[in-house]
Amino acid sequence: MSIATYVWKWCKAGLKWLFPSTEMAQHHAAIWDSIFKDNGKWLDYAVNIHNIQPMILGKDLDTLDGEMGRGAYVLLLLLDVHENVRNELDKFIASLHDHVKDARTNELRFRKFNMRVVGLKGDQTTISQHELRRLVAPSRWFSGLNTVYSSWAVKDVRSLGLTRNNIRGVHTRVVDFGDLEPVFSVRLFPSLVENPVQMHFQVKVPERAWNAVYSGPYTDEMQDRDFYNGPLVSHWEMAEAAMDRRVDNDI
Repeated sequence: MSIATYVWKWCKAGLKWLFPSTEMAQHHAAIWDSIFKDNGKWLDYAVNIHNIQPMILGKDLDTLDGEMGRGAYVLLLLLDVHENVRNELDKFIASLHDHVKDARTNELRFRKFNMRVVGLKGDQTTISQHELRRLVAPSRWFSGLNTVYSSWAVKDVRSLGLTRNNIRGVHTRVVDFGDLEPVFSVRLFPSLVENPVQMHFQVKVPERAWNAVYSGPYTDEMQDRDFYNGPLVSHWEMAEAAMDRRVDNDI
């Protein structure tokens, strides 16, 4: 690929971010409608009443044409800091299309894809190494890893490159899967004007605990606080105390 073609691809991506087309809006709606059957009524309720910023995360979103294709796997992020959704779980379940819950993995199995819900008990969740590789893939355009997310508030599908600006792992530079283990943080932007929603993933239960290291304020366009006014993670460092608990955020 020539440099000119590469630059043009990024320019088009930027224009889609600023000026979502009707086609992209329809694509966005089709993906969310694959999960929810109420035309977004519950999602709007969660946003307007409980200040939740629903987002879908998964590498399969980047290649899907319209509704999610067979075999896709995604996470539905509902960072419920005040446990409002948790206390009204029946409303959330009633808004979903027909599905079967896997008691072993806590995945919700829909007709064409599988999904896990995270964030209902806080901003930390545990995923397996296998699950990590279902969510993240090597980038096609630059060195490193890539995944894709869609924010309900923005009628588009955003491609999120796992770079220094939006992921913090055990190294300052994320190059391969080893940099995401055993713990990393991802920043997802619910809109163009809001600070990021931050989610922490423990890829496997480590023998030692890992502490988040915070730094800020940032320069340029980056902010030093997340959407819920918490500090953004700079990177993770091993702690002296052993980790004796596991966070489970599934419904």
